Amino acid sequence: MIQSKNTMQRKEFALLRDLLPVRYKFLSKEKGGPLSDEIFEGTTDDINTLGMRLEGRIPDWTWTTGLLTRETYLGINVLLSGSGDPVKALGRVLWIEGTDQESKNVGIGVKFRDISATDRLRLSELVGRIRRTVASTRIDPFDPGH
Repeated sequence: MIQSKNTMQRKEFALLRDLLPVRYKFLSKEKGGPLSDEIFEGTTDDINTLGMRLEGRIPDWTWTTGLLTRETYLGINVLLSGSGDPVKALGRVLWIEGTDQESKNVGIGVKFRDISATDRLRLSELVGRIRRTVASTRIDPFDPGH
């Protein structure tokens, strides 16, 4: 796993039962715009108001230096089920892990750098619903009835 100094604490995230679709672009800090016109598609099942774990592609492994040194950011649209408008955020990469050679997908730890208060609230509500669902279905392993 390639990692920067900063890592996100996984305990703060809500693991989703279903994958949320994510669209993203690579943005140059230096140029102030996209590094390419390509819009990438990925998924997440691990998200909160601070960031997410994105499963998707990077154009080439040579891009990892720019991603981990904050020269390249991600423009992100997370498509929430049941909602027409995506959650939009600008994120920086905290870590990258190789996952699938065939599809060239990698795991990308993203910290949200810029996200509107409205979109942060939408994520907070999503995480709250997930936590309530998990708490209501949790089984006590020491309960003889289960």
